[in-house]
Amino acid sequence: MAASNYSGTKADVDNVNRLRKIERQHIERIPEGEREQVRQILRAKGIQGNVLEQAVTAVTADEKTWIDLMLIDEYGVSSNSSAPFLAAPATFVAFMLCGIVPLLPFLISLPNPFDVTAVITGGTFFAIGTAKSRWTLSPR
Repeated sequence: MAASNYSGTKADVDNVNRLRKIERQHIERIPEGEREQVRQILRAKGIQGNVLEQAVTAVTADEKTWIDLMLIDEYGVSSNSSAPFLAAPATFVAFMLCGIVPLLPFLISLPNPFDVTAVITGGTFFAIGTAKSRWTLSPR
């Protein structure tokens, strides 16, 4: 699972970098066309008139800001990149910690290990779900 998470995260990072390169090339080759795209994106967000032109000027004054806006609004990808070398160990540790829970009653030779395993595994899943609900945006 850790290797899979590393690969998936790395693929996401590589894709964002590829799209950054494409946008950078577009800005270098056809800056006015890219400015017009920014203008259309901001207009679709309800910005109009002088404020629209000021916003276009402000966004296009900084290449990173410009590219980040295009990544989000043109391609629908986050400009924030994850760290594959952090994602893999985090997945590994999570699986090790949660994976050992059902084995504990057997490892310490508790009576009725199947019953104990069912209860503590259910409790672990409940705790994970509760913790996850604390930082997700959706109420369900």
